[in-house]
Amino acid sequence: MGELNEPLTTEAEVRGASRVILLIMLGIIALMAMIGLVFAGERAGIGVLVGGLLAWLNYRWLDSSTRAVLVDPITATTSILAMKYVFRYFVIGAVVFGIWWWNILPVEAVIAGLGSFAIAVVLQGLKSIFKTSL
Repeated sequence: MGELNEPLTTEAEVRGASRVILLIMLGIIALMAMIGLVFAGERAGIGVLVGGLLAWLNYRWLDSSTRAVLVDPITATTSILAMKYVFRYFVIGAVVFGIWWWNILPVEAVIAGLGSFAIAVVLQGLKSIFKTSL
């Protein structure tokens, strides 16, 4: 039996899917920020925007960490890479804690903005499921 050495997806497909998810995320953040602004005030709208910015930064950090593992397998075995991977959660958690501690913005709105990436991934997944089943 022969082995397949070709990847299931190309770099261009991965970049395209990533771009679509980020665009969906941007739309979700804008929609949630407007809803927060209308129903809970400007602090809530700004909180969603800050949470969305944190979600985007988290995604970029995760993307660069993952690419570093895939490009150089030797670095994938180091504990430093694992610490960098987990450290981003501590950084984002510290920022959210600081926002809550000093009451800078409504923490609920910031967390809603952070959730925009998860919502975007689910929506893109549903879109892909229904697109391929037709």
